[in-house]
Amino acid sequence: MLQLKSLLLLNSFFFTSHCITDVLLSPPDITNPIEAVTLYKGELDFVVKCEATGIPKPTFQWKRNNQDIPPSSYISYDANNGDLSFKGFSEREEGEYRCYASNVLEQTTAVSVSQPVTIKKYRFLRPDSNLATEPVSIKQYDYVKLFCKKDKLEVVAETINYNWYSKSNDMLSLDDGRLYIDQNGDLHINYAKTTDASDPFGIKCGLSGRSSANIVFGDAYNLYVTPVTQIPGQAPVLKWFSANVVAEVSHSARLECVFSGYDPMQPLPTITWTLDDGSIISTNQKYNVSSNGRSLIIYKLLEQDERNYYCKAKNNFGESNPHQVFLNVTSKPIFYENKAPRDVTVSQNKDVTIPCEARSASGETPPSPALWYVNGRQTGQHTNRNKIDVKANSLTIKSVQKPDDIMCVMCIVSNSVGETMGEACVNVICK
Repeated sequence: MLQLKSLLLLNSFFFTSHCITDVLLSPPDITNPIEAVTLYKGELDFVVKCEATGIPKPTFQWKRNNQDIPPSSYISYDANNGDLSFKGFSEREEGEYRCYASNVLEQTTAVSVSQPVTIKKYRFLRPDSNLATEPVSIKQYDYVKLFCKKDKLEVVAETINYNWYSKSNDMLSLDDGRLYIDQNGDLHINYAKTTDASDPFGIKCGLSGRSSANIVFGDAYNLYVTPVTQIPGQAPVLKWFSANVVAEVSHSARLECVFSGYDPMQPLPTITWTLDDGSIISTNQKYNVSSNGRSLIIYKLLEQDERNYYCKAKNNFGESNPHQVFLNVTSKPIFYENKAPRDVTVSQNKDVTIPCEARSASGETPPSPALWYVNGRQTGQHTNRNKIDVKANSLTIKSVQKPDDIMCVMCIVSNSVGETMGEACVNVICK
């Protein structure tokens, strides 16, 4: 929740119109976690915290995949301080966790629900340790692409780094850009040298996390290069580009183009990126063009960044036509301005309406109708329709009473990208 819930501080000690005026009350306010997060953990002991304010002081419960967590030796939570503890985390405990903070207000229990915490087991594994080797034959100065053979690998990590290695597991030099590793881990050799085929020359891709201490290898290649007697001059030719690039609003996107074309005077083609109007993209706070030009990174994506981008290359033997690379900018549901649930303090006997109106990114399928939860429980046949009026984009609580209608209301809207959650806690005061 983004704001502190208003507290009810009453100075008189009597009942007015059946409103309890001598009790200081406030529903739970979860202050951590306040954003959806995904954690990658090794086989370690660790704690995930849940913190909340409220009067009376809230107690805590954690659920995994919307189910109660049974007591065990490897996972537990402290109902008093909100700590969720893991002992030797494994794949068995993977899942989506939510914290439920609650406090008892006379005969009513108000429950606030946290944003999801998804926890995954960090792993870089190759169940089959036998490396296969594929022979590849090319001519000197020709372009070749070698796929990172990772289908036999099991990799789960926040960050995956790709490098290529020799048979003796030494990391290959990229040779001033002659070799290029794309975002899929595939290796592009812009032009082959005879030294690439030094015997024995088994090369393979390797995947690692933030630390290179744990590397798993894909299957290998033996590269054979046939020498030529005459150095060919080649105009640039597009060999590969990143197709179907999809990225979320506020994230970054990486577009790539790889061109062949050997020029003895300028071994690598010069690559430029442009917009629809032909203006050249250069590195600034919004864009980053790599030194070899093959990669364009766009930062802090906005919906209007969804468009065509163009790459082209030239050398002394010619220039390629511009090639179109389309970026699809998408998003989980986005709340309309002032239409997200917000905490509210309301006088007794008044009606209060909680909005929940969201949209998808421009040009995409609208979100599904909101799912509503009252104090952590989804509305349904058990919901008192005389008290609570549920609509697709709003929920109204009629004639609120203290303390019975002090509650937390949550809505979840979803689309093809994911779900967005909003919560409002309602405090009732006498007036």
